[in-house]
Amino acid sequence: MLLIALLVPLVTGAAAGAAGWHRWVGWAGVVAAAVVTATGAGLAAQVLHNGPVTGFGILRADALSAFMVIVIGLVSLVANWFGIGYVQAELSHGHTNPAGA
Repeated sequence: MLLIALLVPLVTGAAAGAAGWHRWVGWAGVVAAAVVTATGAGLAAQVLHNGPVTGFGILRADALSAFMVIVIGLVSLVANWFGIGYVQAELSHGHTNPAGA
């Protein structure tokens, strides 16, 4: 659970950096943020039932950590979702190009 919350945004960001701006890249960010939010909810449930969660000896999540994963996931979800329309508007008005987006 902890590893998913770390790897999903990392992999999505790397793919977005490699692909450049395309509409699907924006939606991939939305999906990644939704996965992080769902992972945070699952992590919160796990912490509620079993106490702090550890992974790989160096990762640890308690109730505050799980709450913050949910908050960060929700903020990221909203930002990515609205960012798609914002970038499309910037492209259509000629304020930027796909390479600059």
